[in-house]
Amino acid sequence: PTQDCFWGARSDPNAGNVLYPDERATYWVATLQIPAGGEVILSGEYPHARYMSFNIYNSRLEPLDALADVEIAADTNPASTNTFALGANRNALPKKYQVRIVAGVRPDDPTQRAPNTLYSFQALGGQRQPSNNATIIYRIYVEDKDRDLTGDVGLPQVSLKQANGTV
Repeated sequence: PTQDCFWGARSDPNAGNVLYPDERATYWVATLQIPAGGEVILSGEYPHARYMSFNIYNSRLEPLDALADVEIAADTNPASTNTFALGANRNALPKKYQVRIVAGVRPDDPTQRAPNTLYSFQALGGQRQPSNNATIIYRIYVEDKDRDLTGDVGLPQVSLKQANGTV
């Protein structure tokens, strides 16, 4: 799959093991700035693969937040299927999702977390403050046989929603 201006860097599982022990994982990396009051939206399809996830890191590449495939709710319009959910049809269509990235502090209580949302924050000693800067890593682990590295769904499309609601 080709890279684009957002997903600038990609690992190659055939060339080397980037994050041991994940021998068969492919990673796409992007560094972003979230505008004040805005959000970055990733729109994609669940890949034909064993696993996928989104992970947010700070500028020191310390992990801040993550969403695994089973934690990402499928779009409701159109009524899509999370093909990673227990008992789901892996070949169901449509299989779309959206993930939001916001400059905010992840709630300590998981029940207070906004669905399909990743939080970018900075730890300052014992305090955590929202951060507009983040590095996101999109990971696909073991794409299905005869599928490309994206699990035949391409990379998630990126849009930017400003604080005033314009996209």
